[in-house]
Amino acid sequence: MVKSLLSVVLFCASVLTLSAQAETLQHAESGLQFDVPDGWKHESAEDLLVATNGDGDLVVLIFVAKADSAEEFLKGMGEELGKIIKDAKITEGPKEEKINELTQEFIEGTGKPVGRKAKGEEDAAEVDWHMTVVHGGKKLMVAVAFGNLTDDGEKVAALYNSIKKIK
Repeated sequence: MVKSLLSVVLFCASVLTLSAQAETLQHAESGLQFDVPDGWKHESAEDLLVATNGDGDLVVLIFVAKADSAEEFLKGMGEELGKIIKDAKITEGPKEEKINELTQEFIEGTGKPVGRKAKGEEDAAEVDWHMTVVHGGKKLMVAVAFGNLTDDGEKVAALYNSIKKIK
């Protein structure tokens, strides 16, 4: 699934539909739900959800981890993260928190998004990224946010804080 992540991201970036207000989305495979912020666009393909802020300079990918535990996923994270962020560097974490009766493990860093360079540039500009692995649902869910976290970091945090089990 993650192997084709880049092509799905590029496809979704071209066909996203605008949500008029905050919307609670269910991710059936993980058994979890979360709120997408007001004015954000989103699209789903299989178990992958792609959400972008209104300016299109922040992307959040949500998918099910292909691992049996958060520890296993985090050990293999470099390879998977490298498919969407190159030259990834961890600047903080991992940190673990209990939110809505679920355990979330957060990691933050910097890197260059794969396939997102501006026209005429040799390489993409460095961006911040956040990743959280959520366990306590049916399967591990991963959310990776990258782009302009300076302006929309609070909205990403609100999305992470809204994650809970589907009732």
